Amino acid sequence: MFSRIILIFLFFFGLITISACTSQLTQRSDVQQFIHGMVDKHHFNEASLENTFSQTHKNKKVLKLMSKPSE
Repeated sequence: MFSRIILIFLFFFGLITISACTSQLTQRSDVQQFIHGMVDKHHFNEASLENTFSQTHKNKKVLKLMSKPSE
């Protein structure tokens, strides 16, 4: 269960990193594929995942920190 949560957060931050536009993530086909995969493979609640992704926003500070090499 913990590894599933880590997987979701890593994917979530990856999507924000590569997302150049501010449109709602749930409208993107790759996000829909991810959601459906998580529902089919790990039995996550689809509505809950869509709700989570619909509340995301781009955070420039996080993106900047993620792009720096670790020291």
